[in-house]
Amino acid sequence: MNRLTVLLEIPKDAAETCCNAVGIEAGSAALQRASVKLAYEDNGLLVDISAQDLSSMRAALNTYLRWVGMCVDLTRGKKIKWINKYQNSFRTSWLSSRLCKTSYS
Repeated sequence: MNRLTVLLEIPKDAAETCCNAVGIEAGSAALQRASVKLAYEDNGLLVDISAQDLSSMRAALNTYLRWVGMCVDLTRGKKIKWINKYQNSFRTSWLSSRLCKTSYS
């Protein structure tokens, strides 16, 4: 069994929010060959990964780094592009035609 522990140095409030949000995924069976534990401290978010092999560990690390990065961006109020940069106008118009047109007042 391979093990890796990483401390991501992010602000405490972002670390707590990301631990609670991304921690839900740590309990799921999405990563079948790896297990992940999250904890937050004053100086950041602790990510502890145990995996059967190195490629599983790399996949788990990349997944959690991406999720935590997105969470930190959201806590700082940054806008995230949900559609990739290779979209064309047809795809954009197709997608917008399927979005809910209901407005709430």
